[in-house]
Amino acid sequence: MTIGASLGAIAAAVEGLGIVMTPLGACRRELERGELVRLLPEWDAGTVELNAIYASGRAAKPSARAFVDYLIAALRDIDPPSSGRPSIDENPRPAA
Repeated sequence: MTIGASLGAIAAAVEGLGIVMTPLGACRRELERGELVRLLPEWDAGTVELNAIYASGRAAKPSARAFVDYLIAALRDIDPPSSGRPSIDENPRPAA
């Protein structure tokens, strides 16, 4: 079995083994259930730019576009960054 570092850290925090710094979207369920409590809500770790690059035109695979559409929808559920810049490009541009 493989587990991501963030998921492992969240599970450890839920078990009372310490605190975790992770994106809100990664631990939203645990916060809603009351299993975790948000500490330092005024503190912002900043943002990370995310790019999805895939072929355009006839070389574009429908699965690549579907994955990008999924990412856009999933990331919209995460709190927007405080920088005022949009976190998701409304019109993703395929690679040329």
